[in-house]
Amino acid sequence: MARRILNRPLAVILIIFVLLGGGGLVAYKVIYSNYGLRSHEIISYNNLYALSVPSDWEKSSGASKNAVIAAESPSGSMYAMMSSDSDFDAGLTMEEYVNAYINKMAQSSDNPLVQVVARQPEEATMGDYTGYYFELDSSAGGVAVHTWDFVFTGPDGYIHVDVVSEGENHNDQNDTARNILSSARIL
Repeated sequence: MARRILNRPLAVILIIFVLLGGGGLVAYKVIYSNYGLRSHEIISYNNLYALSVPSDWEKSSGASKNAVIAAESPSGSMYAMMSSDSDFDAGLTMEEYVNAYINKMAQSSDNPLVQVVARQPEEATMGDYTGYYFELDSSAGGVAVHTWDFVFTGPDGYIHVDVVSEGENHNDQNDTARNILSSARIL
């Protein structure tokens, strides 16, 4: 039976295409499952902080006075920012500070009453740092946004890494956001 199939040129060509296609699919998955192969590192203006973002993202200006690094996707639908808050009240615990930060973010949204804590703050280790991770749903400029946040202690105060995605469907960006958060480095 196998000999009859192999004697037919069309069957042989079809088998070759199936094997090559399967091999190509496996190679694609291996290459693109490694975030490092499709990202680049951006460094802060003061050379103290670094963040890895997808390779097609561009460095941009920060959205706050405390921003030390910012980048956005080509479409502008995702944004990442790393900031340092040296003005924090040293009397606050990290958990109290995170809660105050969440309230501050609500005040800067379109409607503080609409902000939803999509994932409660929890202690987490991302990359080399341990801090608090949480997610928020709110709106800015009339657009629904989802924010992934990681806050940890650095030499200049609390360090924030925020990744923001516009729109309601943010599940596709979850891996990208978490990779960016985990890439934060103090140089």
